[in-house]
Amino acid sequence: PSVDFCLSQSGYPCLTRVSDSWFLSGSGAHYFYTGNSVIASLSDTTANLGCVAATFLETGNVWQSFSGGMRSQKVFSIEPSTNLNSSYTVGLYYTTAELAGKDPASLKIAKTEATSVAGADGSNTKISTATSYSAYREGFVFYAPFTEFSKFFLVDASVALPVTLLSFDGSLSGNNIQLNWKTSSE
Repeated sequence: PSVDFCLSQSGYPCLTRVSDSWFLSGSGAHYFYTGNSVIASLSDTTANLGCVAATFLETGNVWQSFSGGMRSQKVFSIEPSTNLNSSYTVGLYYTTAELAGKDPASLKIAKTEATSVAGADGSNTKISTATSYSAYREGFVFYAPFTEFSKFFLVDASVALPVTLLSFDGSLSGNNIQLNWKTSSE
């Protein structure tokens, strides 16, 4: 599909159909729309992002098996042309139908760097424990802070990504046990 651009009421650029790019700079909130509905947002960006491509890689209401739990069928790709390692807060819109009865309070945003969502695993996927949400029209907008851009989707509380444990030791000190560990990814 093509992309049509407009300005939101706050003066920031917005997309009316997603599958292309727009130039984003500054640390304000940037909203992406389809019709009159917000589909995604970027805020608190730490650098000029240049042209940002925003696309749906998958859509639908049927949740998929993922890492011991379930993931949303709807998958976003958000990629800037510059400053790929910037920090930001992403907002992703899901309709109530796309949540398929899942409690929004139990969902988190996951970001994967895998070339496809089918290749997502613990080595290339991060789940934001800082995910928040708010009601919006016929659904919810989920927000989470991240560094680096890629593909995004929701996961339920059953998803557990593996941890790469580098070291683990314990010591007894009186009636207490001190545990120490280091991980390379979690």
